Amino acid sequence: MTKRQEAGLRHEQDVDFHLRRSLSDEKDVYIFHDVKLEYEGDVAQIDHLVLHKHGFVLIESKSVYGEVSVNANQEWSRSFKDQWYGIPSPVAQAEAQKDILKKVLRANADSLMGKLLGLRKGFGGRKYDILVAISSTAIIHRENMPPEVDRVTFKSEFLASKVKELIAGYRGWSTKKEAWFSDYELTQISQFLEKHQQINTSEPEAVPTTQATRPIQETTLRPPLQKPEISAQDSTWLITCKHCHNREDLVGKYGKWGYYVSCPRCKKNTPMKSNCLQCQGSDTKVQKSKNCYTLNCASCGDVGVFNAPATS
Repeated sequence: MTKRQEAGLRHEQDVDFHLRRSLSDEKDVYIFHDVKLEYEGDVAQIDHLVLHKHGFVLIESKSVYGEVSVNANQEWSRSFKDQWYGIPSPVAQAEAQKDILKKVLRANADSLMGKLLGLRKGFGGRKYDILVAISSTAIIHRENMPPEVDRVTFKSEFLASKVKELIAGYRGWSTKKEAWFSDYELTQISQFLEKHQQINTSEPEAVPTTQATRPIQETTLRPPLQKPEISAQDSTWLITCKHCHNREDLVGKYGKWGYYVSCPRCKKNTPMKSNCLQCQGSDTKVQKSKNCYTLNCASCGDVGVFNAPATS
């Protein structure tokens, strides 16, 4: 795992920690992390998803060292080592995820929603808010940032307060006039989302990459530097349980969907296959020799080694 990937993982864990600590006492609020949903070949991977009485909050989490700027056309850029790079908009990415979430929910309305006057209810009128969580260490240039981007972009330590503010505002509505989820519907939807988390990790499977799920790739404004050789320490592949973030005593296994690790702490599984640790490309495969697993990239070669007890 590269330093950038480790930073990204730490940032997601930080956001998840703030959300759970701040919202743990909130009634009818459910928090999900790394939700994967598919609809007609399109796949959305939502970093953080909050379900509440009146709808959802989708949170796109971005680990950034340096500075972040957004121009009048909502084009994002960030600095790294005194150089500026263009990056895709996290807001646009979250919008694409929101569209897939809506389609998946509507497609499963029969099993998720109750009835009103004998007719099955739909998801109309529910709120779908989007927020962007930026690393606490980043400098965000807000002076020229478009207002519609400024009001949804927060550093991780301030994000949970904004979520609470949104939920509190909706709770002030009159339930006779505004759409809301019943207790039954909240239970059904929360179980559905939790099940999707388990489906995507208990049977690891490589899913197609779409605009909704494609990780942010930086477009460099200078000629690319020659890639350095990988040291023995850098080649260590630090696989982390996607559920409890444990890295200790993970057991390598092989199943119908390929290689994965089983976590002794939460008893859940995480697929080994990931993007390249060097170039972030998706053309990778996992190879095994005894208890040693190697992540191989079609462009970079062997980029990571993971050693663990293995069972078939």
